[in-house]
Amino acid sequence: MVLIWQFFRGFFSGPGEACEVGNVAEGGPKEKNGLAMGFHHAGFPWGTALGGVMVPALLSIVGMEHWRYAYVIFPVLGAIVWILFWKWSNQKNYEAFQKETLDAGMTLPIQEETVKAGDGAKKGNVWRALKNPNIFVIAIVCGICNFAYIAFTFWMTPYLTFCAGYSATAASGLSVVYAITGGLGQIFWGSFADKFGAKRTLIINCIWLVIGFYLMQYINISIVALVGLQLFLGCCSNAVYPIMYKFVADSSDEGSVVVGNGIMTTLMFFGAAIATSLIGVLIELGGGWNEMSGYMTGVYVMAGSMIVALLLVIFFTRETTGPKFKKDFSLVSLKSCNLE
Repeated sequence: MVLIWQFFRGFFSGPGEACEVGNVAEGGPKEKNGLAMGFHHAGFPWGTALGGVMVPALLSIVGMEHWRYAYVIFPVLGAIVWILFWKWSNQKNYEAFQKETLDAGMTLPIQEETVKAGDGAKKGNVWRALKNPNIFVIAIVCGICNFAYIAFTFWMTPYLTFCAGYSATAASGLSVVYAITGGLGQIFWGSFADKFGAKRTLIINCIWLVIGFYLMQYINISIVALVGLQLFLGCCSNAVYPIMYKFVADSSDEGSVVVGNGIMTTLMFFGAAIATSLIGVLIELGGGWNEMSGYMTGVYVMAGSMIVALLLVIFFTRETTGPKFKKDFSLVSLKSCNLE
């Protein structure tokens, strides 16, 4: 039953993410969409950390035998948030946003006449998105980034438990330290991308993550190393997502941001789907849970995957904003990225 309900949850949560981010991208000025999506996506690591605190707290009150109560928390919270969103997201408020954006001398994500006409995306937008390197290549990069991210979250707890000598409870709690900088990093790098360009920012983030994942093998040295290295990794571990969403928002046809997001999230979840299985196999081939060899191989795979992502960004995408717009090195044209 858990598998069945997880299937239905995933079937709707995936499209939900594409629509959420599209709503944010089309609900803010183009010049500030990186910051807006950084704020939006900060909710992911902080929400993960909050859930990790709320569930144990509830179970400590009601007892482990009533574990099903934990599943009540999130539908109730979700319903409250959805009602507030439904009330706030209306034509009047969107028109106010449009006026404020124009008054501030910034660019609307969707032109006023398009909104008034109620026109949807133009025919053929899916095919155009698939041919756009700033969408399809970034979708591949997103899958790689999410592979490394999910592999890391799976890898961390058993590594701390079986190789670093922490109890299962302590390892579980110490495995979410990265969420502190994970949220702050998205806000900072999202704003940075607005000013200096999404491509430049993603290159910096990929290099940072190559180093960060490689250093994860040293978290067993001390509690200081465990916390410090996680905080270092967290600065960019989540930041790549709003930056990649900015790529899609800046490169999509008008009114077609959600289509590009959908392509990106499809590959993002595919990367997550294979991450845990592969890391599990590597650990098993390395001698099992109590042997460090498999864990070290996992670290090198995570770092190596980010090198692949870095090369794809450098050679097969184009800068969307900032001082390097139309001046960056790439093997693809501005026209193919819908940026001419």
